[in-house]
Amino acid sequence: MGKKKARSNSRESAPVGNTLPFGQAGNVAVGSKEKSKCDVEQLLSQAEKCIDQFQFELAHKFCLRAIEREPDNLKALETAGHVLMELKQHDAGKQFFLKAVEFQPDLGHAKYMYLGQTEQGESSVRYFLKGIEVMLKEKELNDELSKAAEGSTTPAEVEHYASERDISSAYCAIAEIYMTDLCLEEGAADKCQENVEKAVAADPQNPEAYQLKAQFLMNIEKIEEAKEMIEKSVSLWLPQLQENDDDIPENMPGVSYDTRIVTSKILIELELYETANEVLFTLLDETDEDPHVWYLMGYAALLESSKRKGDEAEDCLTNAREYLQSALKTYHKVEFDDPEMLKHIQEMIEKVGPGEDEEAAPEAAGNVSEVDFETDGENEQTSDKTENTEAAKPMEQDD
Repeated sequence: MGKKKARSNSRESAPVGNTLPFGQAGNVAVGSKEKSKCDVEQLLSQAEKCIDQFQFELAHKFCLRAIEREPDNLKALETAGHVLMELKQHDAGKQFFLKAVEFQPDLGHAKYMYLGQTEQGESSVRYFLKGIEVMLKEKELNDELSKAAEGSTTPAEVEHYASERDISSAYCAIAEIYMTDLCLEEGAADKCQENVEKAVAADPQNPEAYQLKAQFLMNIEKIEEAKEMIEKSVSLWLPQLQENDDDIPENMPGVSYDTRIVTSKILIELELYETANEVLFTLLDETDEDPHVWYLMGYAALLESSKRKGDEAEDCLTNAREYLQSALKTYHKVEFDDPEMLKHIQEMIEKVGPGEDEEAAPEAAGNVSEVDFETDGENEQTSDKTENTEAAKPMEQDD
């Protein structure tokens, strides 16, 4: 599977002051069961509204009040865990998910997805697999209820129903673990491939699955197949995004800002510069003050110049010069903090030279080394580079 890349484990875990000790939850006096249930539903409704408004601390208080009234309420426990995760209180949040598992191990998949994210290695895989098991049962039951309710004016649906996308994403998470934490384990490549294929089968319209498959194929040096997969992934969302750039649907797959950054890096590594530019331009449409985007555009243009000849090479160098100057300008304007990226920008500007009349610019076209982008992180996937590249190393300047 290639070089092992560690996944981030830098999670803060300070207790929240009002976190309810589970042992005390049952001692709270409550009214009738019906009134309690009504109160809990209202409290959780308020919590959801707070979450939608990013008021996580207030949402946490509503969750605690709901748990006081109904300590084994699955939705209350899972919502409390989710809120604490948003507040970076990962250890405290984990306890709520574990309690939800204790009360209802075979109902509700969300807790297993969160627990899978809090763990690493085999432990993480076990949680994701259990979550998939629960989701498949939920989907089967939902399909049965939907079939039984055909013709009814009141469609039946499982409360914790999992979609094909949910199942596919869980398989993606497992595949990613076998490309990172467990990449050196025996059979890691086979298990990674198995879960990638299951992700695609579970939801053939999931761009994440095809992107992960592209990364897997890059790892085993099947570059042409990797190109096909990343282009398939992008085709599932880029045309729609370009058509709706004035009103981007929030639930459109693949459109998150960070996801598009990762996608552009993979496209650049695979020398698909035109598509990479299309993706990066969608980011510029949102903001032109992100030096990372200008940097990637400049780097892609400089690399592409080495593949072109004559006027086409000159055009690429002209674009690279413009993009890199914009990267440098915005870097200082927004006080960006990435010394390695800054150094790489400065090196590339020196390679490109000040203008087309200088001899340095044409010479730069044939002397561009490559960077292996790190595409892992909190909301990102990972990819290894082929043999001719050192991972995440700034481009070295030729003498």
